Amino acid sequence: MPKKTVLDRVAALSLSLLLTGCEDLGDLADKLGIDFNGIAQVVPPDGSERVPLRSPVVIFADDKYSDVPFTAEVEDASGELTDISAELRVEKKVSGADKDIYVLTTAEGWPASSTVRIGAGGEIDREVSFGTAADGGLFDTPTDLSFDSADSPDLPPGWRGFGDYGAIGERGDLAPTSGAKQLALSSGDAVSRSAVGDTSTMVVSDPLDAAGAGSVRFDYTFLSSELDAYCDSDFDDTMMAIASGPNGARAKVVDSVNLICADERQRNADFPGLPDDGADQFRGTRSAEDSIDLSEVGSPFSVTFLVTDVGDAILTTVVGVDSVRVD
Repeated sequence: MPKKTVLDRVAALSLSLLLTGCEDLGDLADKLGIDFNGIAQVVPPDGSERVPLRSPVVIFADDKYSDVPFTAEVEDASGELTDISAELRVEKKVSGADKDIYVLTTAEGWPASSTVRIGAGGEIDREVSFGTAADGGLFDTPTDLSFDSADSPDLPPGWRGFGDYGAIGERGDLAPTSGAKQLALSSGDAVSRSAVGDTSTMVVSDPLDAAGAGSVRFDYTFLSSELDAYCDSDFDDTMMAIASGPNGARAKVVDSVNLICADERQRNADFPGLPDDGADQFRGTRSAEDSIDLSEVGSPFSVTFLVTDVGDAILTTVVGVDSVRVD
């Protein structure tokens, strides 16, 4: 599905707001009687297949909520149902658009070759589901944390992804910080494939040894067609990093369009094929370093990198990740 242009977005939203007299999208939704069921985006998206067993489930809410209990049920290949709600670990974060983000994991990962149904109760009251990969619990420990050994655009052994991802060399203003290659993820079709639902890409590592380690560190660069036209808006393209292990998960909103705009870190940038048709500029950040504390995650752990358009399949964001290190 082709991306809509900035003019498409502006025309549609402006006309809707003008005709209804609403000040923002939330006001418009209320006036039109639209029910978003509390969820703007789920990654992996509802109905995904072959989801990595160590993949976290990330739920982007459409607001801030105080009462959202979660349940989980697994249906195996024979149709047998098992309630695993007691095994869920839930971490709540807040996005750059000041909305709730829920990160769900389990200590042992999701059961292989199964359908997992996640229920968000209370103020949201919605169910999402996905199918898991048939890995049987066999994993490859990643040995290449800089992605240099990958046969581009595939990933090195020990890394799993879905959406628009790849191990690539320097491309426009996205450049490796060490070696010849880097991990690239997009919310569209800018790297090598298409983002799931035209909005989201996730790459997950198989388990890494964290014994004696204090953190997992990485370099990243954030580029987007959303900058600067949609600063301080609901269209908050977001990059997250998540470390999940036997003791729980630690998630971080690494960067987003709104956060970059608030700090005035954006600069002119280039990436082949972008900005999207209709956009008048493409902007990005300089390469930066970030980390996640592993002290309460346990070992072994998996690290996940995620970029999402938060349910808005229009303009594209591209993120580069390199030099992942556990120390």
